[in-house]
Amino acid sequence: MVKKSSMINKLQKNTPLPDPARKDRFLRSYRKKTKPAQTNIMSIINAQFSYISLPVWGMSIAALLIALWGAHSNRDIIPGIAAFMPFVSGAAVFETFRSNWHGMAEIESVTLFSIRGVFFAKIVCIGSVNILLILLLSLIITPNSPYNFSSSGIMITIPYLISAAASLKAERSSFGRKSPLVCLVISTLTAGLVLAAFEKKIYFTEVHPQILNLLFVILIILLIYEIRKTFNWEEYVWN
Repeated sequence: MVKKSSMINKLQKNTPLPDPARKDRFLRSYRKKTKPAQTNIMSIINAQFSYISLPVWGMSIAALLIALWGAHSNRDIIPGIAAFMPFVSGAAVFETFRSNWHGMAEIESVTLFSIRGVFFAKIVCIGSVNILLILLLSLIITPNSPYNFSSSGIMITIPYLISAAASLKAERSSFGRKSPLVCLVISTLTAGLVLAAFEKKIYFTEVHPQILNLLFVILIILLIYEIRKTFNWEEYVWN
C-alpha cells in the first residue's frame, strides 16, 4: 500500500503548478466578457414585467373599458365595476401561483432569482398597475355617481381586497394548490355578494359611510397580512 503522504508528494512533483500570471489574465478576460448578473430588487421587478401573462392585463383593460362605456352612456356604473374588480384581483393572485399550476415552482426556486424575490416582484408589478387602475376608474366613474371621488374609489376597492385576501389564503391550502380555478370561484362568489348588496341597497349609505371606511382599512391590513404569510410560506415550502 502506498502511503497517503507519499502519494501527495508524487502528485506535487509530477503536476506542475499553474502559471499565476496566465491565471490572472484568464480571469480578467473572462470578467470582461461576462458581466456579473444584477440581482437587485429593481432588476427583478423589471424582469418580471415581461413574464406576467396577458389575461392579467386583459382584466384591467376590461375594467377600464366598462368604466369608459359607463361614462360615455352617462350611467352610474359603480355596481358593475365593483362586481368586476374581484376578477381583476383574482387574476392577479392566480398569476403569482401560476408556476405551481404549470409544475415549474421547483425549477424557479433554484434559478438566479429566489422564489420569494419573484413573488415580491410580481406583487409589486401587478399591485402598482392595479392601484393606478383603481385611481383612474374612480376618476372616470365619479361624475355619473351620487358619491364623491374617495367614496367611489373605496366602493370599487373593497371587492378587490376581499377577493385578493381570500384567494391568497386559498392558494396556500392543499386544495388551492391542486385546483387552479379556486381564484375564479372566489371571484365569482365575491361578485355575486357585491351585486346582491347593491340590489338590497346595503352596500353603501350616506348615513354611515364610516362603516365602509373602517372595513376598507381592515381589509387593507388583512391583505398585507396574507401577502406576508404567503411570502414566508414560499420559503418554507422550498426548504
